[in-house]
Amino acid sequence: MDRCLKRFQLQRQPKRVVINIRGARFETFEKTLEEFPETLLGNVQKRMAYYDYMHKEYYFDRDMASFDAILFYYQSKGILSRPDIVPEKVFEDELNFYGITDRMRAKSTNVLKDHSCSLPSYRWQKMLWIFLEQPDSSYQAKWFSRFSVVVIILSIIAFCAETIYIDAHADPWLDGPLENSTYSNLNGSRQIMYTVRPKTWFWIDTFITSWFCFEYLARLASSPFKIKFIFSALSLIDLIAIFPFFISLYVTTKYKHAITLTVLRVFRLLRVSRVLKLTRYIAVLRILGYSIRTCHYQLFSLAIFLIISVVMFSSVVYFIEKDENPQFTSIFQSFWWCIITMTTVGYGDVVLQTTSGKIVGAFCAIFGVVVVLCLPTPVFVLQFNKLYCEFLGIELKDKGLTGVKKKNYAQISTTKKSTYRNPRK
Repeated sequence: MDRCLKRFQLQRQPKRVVINIRGARFETFEKTLEEFPETLLGNVQKRMAYYDYMHKEYYFDRDMASFDAILFYYQSKGILSRPDIVPEKVFEDELNFYGITDRMRAKSTNVLKDHSCSLPSYRWQKMLWIFLEQPDSSYQAKWFSRFSVVVIILSIIAFCAETIYIDAHADPWLDGPLENSTYSNLNGSRQIMYTVRPKTWFWIDTFITSWFCFEYLARLASSPFKIKFIFSALSLIDLIAIFPFFISLYVTTKYKHAITLTVLRVFRLLRVSRVLKLTRYIAVLRILGYSIRTCHYQLFSLAIFLIISVVMFSSVVYFIEKDENPQFTSIFQSFWWCIITMTTVGYGDVVLQTTSGKIVGAFCAIFGVVVVLCLPTPVFVLQFNKLYCEFLGIELKDKGLTGVKKKNYAQISTTKKSTYRNPRK
């Protein structure tokens, strides 16, 4: 029975593949390689030519540093990044050897460049999609994107500035017995304080929201993949920036009660998410977000380690300070002091009084500098710098190709003109 169970478990385990690159062995699952069946490693028949039956592994006399990035391409399902120590020509040769074509590399480029590989079928959709998604495609597209950035900045300024000019008024339509109220009139009835927006800010917000709606509908109409576009991160940010205006407009005209005012404030607060719309037009913000996403495992490990540290230092400080310091009434209240100390903020609202507590506080501050600031910074900065350099390389390459095309087109035009004029001479 145990033998049958063990055999069944072995059959259920995914098959592993061992790849030897000049003596360095890499091990991965076969289903990982099969994500890209048109490549050398993803096709069983192609890679069998390099199989070593004696050692039961695939042997390649290729560049080892490049293969580390190529294997990550399979494991990440399409993310390709050239290592800094590998020359571009060597990396290109390795990609060609393993069958990673230009079309497949273009898919990995879309992570950094928000351009779609597939264009819409209709001509008007294709022109509109390129106009909206590629600001460098034309002079008009560049100014359209700049105007959109100006509107986004205007919306942020309006969101902040309207809090200066709004007036507080007592709302007489909520009357009742005075109960848990902070405001009452002379006859003892309850009145709720609420803010009234001047008409100027309403019309500014209406113009901004109308522009956002026009831009979103234009992108949706020209998108080659509607469902994918709707559930994309940038599209969801657009919807979050648009919906609060219509919901608040509906709520203020339809309902009037206390919970409605609370909901209204929440939806008005969501308008601050409009600042995230800048990620569509600023590539550095997209690279920053992608760097955080690729370093999520390291950041999660850091968060777990930080939580453990906060619990430990807070517990020690609580048991040291609780008898002589009334500010430390529980371990949970010590969390605030510990987090502020570890992040080197130090508000000073909660202060240690005992000598032992100050010694523990000094260790907590030093530990916070090492763990919170020093350890995660190099990992994140290196990843960001790597992606940013890759993005710059892609931009320079695209501009170089565009320049070559324009130059060739100019040469062809000049040749045509000269061949046309020569017979007349």
